[in-house]
Amino acid sequence: MSEIMIRETDINWLKIIEMAFKRKDWGETYTLYVCGDVSIICSMDIFDFSANKARFEIRCIYPEDEFFNSYYSYGLLDYYLDNFTIKEFKTIVLKKIKHLIEEIIVQRTLAKARVKFKDKQFSINDVNSILIEKYNLEEDLELIEKIEDDDIRYDCSERFNEKVLELVNEEYDNLVKGYCMSNEDIPENLKLLKDKIKDKLK
Repeated sequence: MSEIMIRETDINWLKIIEMAFKRKDWGETYTLYVCGDVSIICSMDIFDFSANKARFEIRCIYPEDEFFNSYYSYGLLDYYLDNFTIKEFKTIVLKKIKHLIEEIIVQRTLAKARVKFKDKQFSINDVNSILIEKYNLEEDLELIEKIEDDDIRYDCSERFNEKVLELVNEEYDNLVKGYCMSNEDIPENLKLLKDKIKDKLK
């Protein structure tokens, strides 16, 4: 059994909105979930008095690890006093949290794939005559070199190198894409939190 525990805070959304309407407690940050070193927090972004609307920012904060720099994903949610029940809004919040967690998982998996296959990746400095010949682009280069205007020749040369780079990195791109499609390396804290949110949405 996992030693990581999920701490959940029961937020009184209606009270927060009512206080906002009274111009109180603005800028306060509330912690919704904590699971290990991952946290979900929210704060009110704006309150539109004319529309009776409160806008909240929901953030999922994930710490730095061997594949991922400290990062957070965030989203904005609008609560209309006249159109939503608190129950409906709580469901919307849970769906947003689930999306934010999944976004971090995708980005972290992508980062891991890029590290795994970095030896297959070419940089712009690697573009040379051998690669140009490999992709039968000698004629294109010759045409560019004949351009008299320096600025136009430079711009065309830059775009040409980017085209070559795109071609030579096809294998790398496919390896990264394939890894991301077949692997979802989820740290335990993110998995526990994601499962918790999925259960609450049932």
